[in-house]
Amino acid sequence: MPIEVADPLPRAAESSAPLGYPMGWFWVADARELKPGTVRRSRLMDGDVVVYRTRSGLVRAVRPYCPHLGAHLGAGGTVAGENLVCPFHHFEFAPDGRCVDSPDGATIPVGLNHYELREQHGQVFVWQGPEGQSPTWELPEVADFGVAPIFGWSREIPTHAQELAENAADFRHLSVLHDVHMAEAEPCEADGPIFRVHTRSTGQGRVGLFESRQTIVMAGLGYTHIRFAIPRLGVVAHMWAMQTPIAPWRTHVYSVFAWESTGGAVSRVLAPVVARLASQAMTKVLSEDIPIWENKRYNPHPRLVAGESTLSRFRLWTRQFYPSE
Repeated sequence: MPIEVADPLPRAAESSAPLGYPMGWFWVADARELKPGTVRRSRLMDGDVVVYRTRSGLVRAVRPYCPHLGAHLGAGGTVAGENLVCPFHHFEFAPDGRCVDSPDGATIPVGLNHYELREQHGQVFVWQGPEGQSPTWELPEVADFGVAPIFGWSREIPTHAQELAENAADFRHLSVLHDVHMAEAEPCEADGPIFRVHTRSTGQGRVGLFESRQTIVMAGLGYTHIRFAIPRLGVVAHMWAMQTPIAPWRTHVYSVFAWESTGGAVSRVLAPVVARLASQAMTKVLSEDIPIWENKRYNPHPRLVAGESTLSRFRLWTRQFYPSE
């Protein structure tokens, strides 16, 4: 899958970040890039996650340092059959984390620490929460099992994951900054770790005036799915935006797009075109937001105005993702 990677941005000031790291599910890898035997090093908050796929196809995510003498398993580590092999002394660790072999047969009594992992629509997510806590909720099913992303892009942005997710609840900035005019089709819904926004918009195309409907589903602050439906054309486009915190005020965004046809032959032709146009539109919106994020200050007590009830509910909803210290 072709991925457009922009040049890294300067690291934002982090000494007085007003928001801590949220808990939840966060993206660490594109599963389709994890061929059997692949070892990947991914950044998550203040450390790394090592993600690998065994020869039989199992995906595992572990904390990065070998318990023997601390070698980084993602810097030269390999896969031997079902085992992850340390690059330093070649201790081998089974999928359950146990040390099971080495060149001379010696083993160590301490194993690897695993992350809880989920693989969904070709993407790999790990759970990040208080030490020792199991996941308290699951990622939602937002599309049919067979809908798989086809293309996308990634970028690092000097802002917090909450700031990125908040854009989906900020309709005023969409019209003022991006000339994107959406109206809420239904009131937003906050259901535990899930936040849903329903919008509609109209546009003029070669086939005349048409209406599109968008359903935005946020699962925690690391996962956003947008479903674009154009009933007249029989087309549905999907976008997943995964926000992974990689420093106190820096986020890696990985977005992927897919489509499905709900009509006949014409809609099957139009579906990938609509998905590509949606990708271009979202990339444009992101590029216009970046200068704002780079220079704005997070306001924990915003002075909201009439028509911003969704934004207010979003702020209240986010509080659950910051465990009490």
